[in-house]
Amino acid sequence: MQVTPMGPDLQTDVNLLELAAYAVLNPATVAVSFWIGRQANEKQKIWIAAFAGALAGIVLIYFAALLQIWDAPQLGRAGGGIFAASLVAGLLYGWIGHATRK
Repeated sequence: MQVTPMGPDLQTDVNLLELAAYAVLNPATVAVSFWIGRQANEKQKIWIAAFAGALAGIVLIYFAALLQIWDAPQLGRAGGGIFAASLVAGLLYGWIGHATRK
């Protein structure tokens, strides 16, 4: 009797550089985080700007994958990673928006 190890079938690795590019250069994340950060009257609201920007970025990537606009369907399983990286990028864009307000 031959015993074979049982385990989950692992998918191919996600390209982290591509994941970071989708997170940092996503126009929805940049625009929403910057705009809400600019409207924030307290520094604590930059977190809300970052979350909203990350959510907007994920929605944009979802619709791009749904409509097969570019290679976003290949990153469909990396949505959580893109959201987490977008949250960090959104903090930066929200802070820039807050720092440049009048």
